Amino acid sequence: MSINYIGVGTIITREVQRTLRMSIQSLIAPWISALLYITIFGQIIGSRVTFFEGKLTYIEFVFPGILTLNLLTACFTHTSFSIYYQRFARHIEESLAAPLSNFDLILGFVVGALFRGVLLCLGIYAIAIAFGIANISHFWQLLFYVTAIAVLFALFGLIGGLWAESWEQVTSFEVFIITPLTFLGGMFTSINMIAPRFQTVFRMNPFFYFIDGIRYSMINVQESNPWTRFILVISLIIFVGACVGILFKRGYKLKS
Repeated sequence: MSINYIGVGTIITREVQRTLRMSIQSLIAPWISALLYITIFGQIIGSRVTFFEGKLTYIEFVFPGILTLNLLTACFTHTSFSIYYQRFARHIEESLAAPLSNFDLILGFVVGALFRGVLLCLGIYAIAIAFGIANISHFWQLLFYVTAIAVLFALFGLIGGLWAESWEQVTSFEVFIITPLTFLGGMFTSINMIAPRFQTVFRMNPFFYFIDGIRYSMINVQESNPWTRFILVISLIIFVGACVGILFKRGYKLKS
């Protein structure tokens, strides 16, 4: 498969410039939100709670969840708003008329979202360093999960942006799906604190595995099978990526 590197590079540049141009909304606001989470759970609540027989402070346990929430939200929001706006303003027709394949278009959007997600994570990690809670136990696994989760939710964002018919529908995914499932995916609590009869339901939430992968990479604590979460993440990327490819091939809400 040949790639139009100039065309893809142009899309990526446009997406990166949009992130930097809207830095207050795309970067600074999430950094402030993360700072508030760390302050509240680290200094107020966390000072009274320890995890795993006192080996971890509460904020050390919660921080990977904070990072994951911001990462997947940023990547989903980036692509969903980008493609919806281009549909709304009819800019997408210019991209469709250019000598770009569907793969080129998708790759440009995803890499642009990946840039925003990684830059956001670096800022949040810098805040963690300032609070003395920054840990990396398995660097390569952390790099894998950050990249994989960013790509997955960038792809999800393309589906959301294609499906949406209004700005309210674009934001509804974050409000009604992403944030609740992240909160219920072990962001604030260990699965061992859940009643045994509910643990099976807890494990059916894919966000639990996203958070657990990041958490293991950072603090060497895992509550799921490493192969299960690895296969889950890869399978979701392949499945969602195939769905996005089909939608672009059919021109779903792109050519009408």
